[in-house]
Amino acid sequence: ALMYLEWYFNIFEQELCFYLKKKVEYEKCIYSNQLEKAEQFLKKIEKRCGISTWSIGQRFLLLENKGIEYNKKYLSELSKKLKSNIILSILLSYLSMSAERKMSYLGYKNKLKELDDFYIMKDYFSFKLDLFSDQIDDSFLSKIIQIDSQISIIDTYESIIKYIQLQYSEKLEINDILNC
Repeated sequence: ALMYLEWYFNIFEQELCFYLKKKVEYEKCIYSNQLEKAEQFLKKIEKRCGISTWSIGQRFLLLENKGIEYNKKYLSELSKKLKSNIILSILLSYLSMSAERKMSYLGYKNKLKELDDFYIMKDYFSFKLDLFSDQIDDSFLSKIIQIDSQISIIDTYESIIKYIQLQYSEKLEINDILNC
């Protein structure tokens, strides 16, 4: 899996570098509440690197600031375009839900339980949609790469970063963290 990732990331090296630079600018705008400027950075990322579930999730967050009806309208437009792609439709539906201001984390976790019916994809959905997923064994990495590399380079990159963070955070003990 790691050799494939190296090959895959090398192919898209310029796009990844562009994405990482613009993502920093995008996040600065978000944190300073410059939402129009943040949207411009998001558009630049999508134009150069393609649309990704990451960028769509960010757009849901931006639209939620205008009101939930904008979020839902965007989800409806995407759902019409993606009706034959069940995986993306489910991901986007839950990303929209996670952006809702009135949705609590516990409420969202309860909604995620609905995905238990998707037995084959349950672990993938849990990993992608739950901030604190525990689906991180080594065999799972191949599944993530297999699915995300069909969506976008950004989604593959973001998943690998999350995977690494979860792997190492599980191995850290509280004393290691406190002694930093």
